[in-house]
Amino acid sequence: MSADSLYPLSWKGMDLGRFTAAQIREKLASGEVSRMHQIETSVGWISAGEFVDRMQGDDRAVREVRAREQRMQRGYEEQLEAARARERGLVEQMRVGGVVGTRGEAVAERPSQREEVRAGADGVAPHGVADPVAEPALGGGLGVGTLADAVSGLAGVDSAGGFRFWETFSQVFRRHPAEETELLLASGSTATTPRLSEVSAAFPQPWMFVRILGLALTAFGVLCYATAKGGNDKFIPGLIVLGALATPLAILVLFFEVNKPRNVSLYLVLKLVVVGGTISLLFTVLLHPHILKFVVSVLGLQSADGERLGWIAGLIEEPAKMLVLIWMVNKPRYNWTLNGLLFGAAVGTGFAVFETAGYAFEELLGGVQKATAAMVAGASGQAVEEAFVAAAVGMFQSLFVRGIIEPLGSHAVWTAIVGAGIWRAKREHGFVLDILMSKKFLGPFIAAMALHALWNALQGGAWKFMIFVGFAAWVIVIGLIREGLREIAIARGAVARVVPAPVPTR
Repeated sequence: MSADSLYPLSWKGMDLGRFTAAQIREKLASGEVSRMHQIETSVGWISAGEFVDRMQGDDRAVREVRAREQRMQRGYEEQLEAARARERGLVEQMRVGGVVGTRGEAVAERPSQREEVRAGADGVAPHGVADPVAEPALGGGLGVGTLADAVSGLAGVDSAGGFRFWETFSQVFRRHPAEETELLLASGSTATTPRLSEVSAAFPQPWMFVRILGLALTAFGVLCYATAKGGNDKFIPGLIVLGALATPLAILVLFFEVNKPRNVSLYLVLKLVVVGGTISLLFTVLLHPHILKFVVSVLGLQSADGERLGWIAGLIEEPAKMLVLIWMVNKPRYNWTLNGLLFGAAVGTGFAVFETAGYAFEELLGGVQKATAAMVAGASGQAVEEAFVAAAVGMFQSLFVRGIIEPLGSHAVWTAIVGAGIWRAKREHGFVLDILMSKKFLGPFIAAMALHALWNALQGGAWKFMIFVGFAAWVIVIGLIREGLREIAIARGAVARVVPAPVPTR
């Protein structure tokens, strides 16, 4: 109900004319209209008394929203003015030093920086843009900053410029009460999803994922110790499951914290881990022979066997996981790019856990088979024992190696990129097959497949290049997070502009 609209007023079926809300309130106060008179609104005919009560309730809500927005606006303006002052001071210092000309041409703001400054006024705290000239991309100077921009450009996503590692993860080292953890994990239901006006578009500061990682690794270490000291084989299944789950789960919680709209429940995330991971593995099995045959024939390779073709998995597994994400894409409640980032991470986590557990079990089973064959062949007791030890070592090595490198080369990260690519492409027109040919989707999708394939190709050596591949994946993720935060800022600004002005009260 708007204060400026005209509402039909009637009494016992007699039309008394159309009046504004303020006029109806005056007539009610003077006694000219009783509380039993009827008024037609967008929700139907209601009494004049109920109409005035609703308008007063709207007035209070509007005033609270406006007061909160004004406080936020003043805070952002103060930060923005401080940033501009620092920038002017820096430009003056560089001019005195002869680095720039008298008009400051060499330090002119890039359009993306100006957008970020404007976004800060609309609801994005100017995180990472407080000093856009002095702090290049990732704070790494010409080398790292330029490299990050090149990766972002190739993937077609926002630059990761201005990302501050220690500021982003500063909450990790602070104490958080149990109630805060419970509230975060309880978010995402229809009852606990915050309103858009309550959603912050500032860069996230995740912290819970480190606690989850610490707990999981501690439990894994306890099982390792119990198995080694007690020699109890019953611990082995738990070791495999926990070793495969620890790091991927922590990365998934990180993406859960990054989802600033807080509109995805933990139940849905776990459902995607289990169901999405299983179905994506099934799709991988179904797609593998066809894609492998196509790639081998196109490249003219003689054989599809051997580790040298392990990179083809990136061209098979990412499309398989993408098919699972398409199942979720048209849910109207989940329309943010940050939602797609989380959904992709959930499916990728399920895939990674099942795959790692499979590799560990394969190492253990293969070693046990060798030990059994040695025993049947009449080998010495020492040789048989060494074969069993080698089986256990192979299992632990598979879990440790994949766990250590999981934050860099991760199914969760690659599929998060694919999920965000689908969601950013479908925001304007919904999901249609045409968006799979759009640049907004193809850039992140091709980047994820390429990084996955390159990661597999480099396994077994070339650690420096593997670190670069992991670095490139996270640069793309940061750019997608920035795009997701801009969506929230724009939406918050649009909502703020359509909030009706409060009705004047006497």
